[in-house]
Amino acid sequence: MSVSTDAIASKTTTLRYAVTRSELWEWYWRAWFRPRGLWSYWLFVAVVVSGVQIMWDSFTNSFAPQDFILPLLVTLVFFAFFVVSPQLSYKPRERILHVGPEGLDTASGTMSTKRKWEDISLVVEHPRYIALTVAGGSFLGFCWLRMINGNAFVIPRRAFESDANFLEFARAVHQWHSARALRFPRFARTRYFADS
Repeated sequence: MSVSTDAIASKTTTLRYAVTRSELWEWYWRAWFRPRGLWSYWLFVAVVVSGVQIMWDSFTNSFAPQDFILPLLVTLVFFAFFVVSPQLSYKPRERILHVGPEGLDTASGTMSTKRKWEDISLVVEHPRYIALTVAGGSFLGFCWLRMINGNAFVIPRRAFESDANFLEFARAVHQWHSARALRFPRFARTRYFADS
């Protein structure tokens, strides 16, 4: 739908839009197959599952090369499931999104959620959309255990009245995110680091 220029200037933006299945697919494809994307997580899972299977077999039987087949098949089935299931279960409906310096609030149908910028691991600006990727993880009392879950708020460019509004919104989002996102100095080249 639209966003007003006054809303951007006042540092709070309200958007109404519905992501199409093709926009979701484009984002999802990029999330899975970009460098260090979700494929790397599932490769790690495959290695762990295969390692456990090999260790189990080495204690119970003699190890054989075909022992790799079951873990590989299980991983491929899960991989296919997690790629295809969001596409099949997706129902386009209007989302109301409020974005500001503290984070974002969203409502879609009867569901609503609130995210702080600390919960956003990556801001991706694309010619057709801007995506705010949610970081999965938990604070363990002394450190954060972060995971990649691939969930994102995909905001299509068509949700804005003009290209200038889209670019101004993108600039503000990058500024808010870099000011509040979690910082991991050891991982300065990863998605979990925000430039100061």
